[in-house]
Amino acid sequence: MIKNITVGENPTGVAVNQKTNMVYVSMFSSPTVSVIDGTTNIVTENIIVGKQPNGIGVDETTNKIYVTNMGSSSVSVIDGKTNSVLTTISVGARPTAVAVNPSTGIAYVTNSGSGTISIINETTNSVIKTVSTGSGPTGVTVNPKTNTIYISSSKTPQVFVINGNTNTISGNLTVGAYPDGVSANPDTNLIYVANSGDGTISVIDGTTNTVTQTIPAGTHVYGIAVNPSTGAVYAGNDSPGIVYVISNMEPIQSSIWDNIIKFFSNFFNFK
Repeated sequence: MIKNITVGENPTGVAVNQKTNMVYVSMFSSPTVSVIDGTTNIVTENIIVGKQPNGIGVDETTNKIYVTNMGSSSVSVIDGKTNSVLTTISVGARPTAVAVNPSTGIAYVTNSGSGTISIINETTNSVIKTVSTGSGPTGVTVNPKTNTIYISSSKTPQVFVINGNTNTISGNLTVGAYPDGVSANPDTNLIYVANSGDGTISVIDGTTNTVTQTIPAGTHVYGIAVNPSTGAVYAGNDSPGIVYVISNMEPIQSSIWDNIIKFFSNFFNFK
């Protein structure tokens, strides 16, 4: 069943804790994160965070939720048990996205305004290192199996590769124009990059760290997510306002996906 859930103004980021079946949605125009019970699809809580909350990362092991506050250059750490803010961590200018490696207890924050990555220790809730990328980092994803982090740069056609063992940049890859969303499949070690400037998806082989395929996906592909269980990739496109579902590296056109596309289009408010 498809259901529309009313939340706050301008929902932007969304993340799911599969272990608790709770969904977290950030409201960019108001300093709140809405908590949705995935069983009932009801908003159970609205948590006050920093100004212009955007990206959300979940550590299912610790049940901590990390929210980037673009307007206050900080990250709010939420306790998923109590739905309360544990602490607020100062990071670089305009933090955009955050991803957590539950295997190491390290969170990675892209600071698009300062061209840096803030690396946070979950135990101490402190920034242990700041890495410069030299351009505006935007999206971030983690492969916990390889302890490798991938950072997209919306200002250049690049994806930075960070070695999680040393927390240093080990390489950078050329992808499509204005890469934005990025998502990794730990089971296949494939990384998918949404290139908003040319409407393509770059597929990176994490073993060799090379781009192996470029898939057309509309005009302005922005957000992207992969389901490791099925291997399906979902790419949000705000022009013409649909979500592309990609399986076996080809867009699926079958009507079986119509409801899925409508659901994601409504939920993420793509227009």
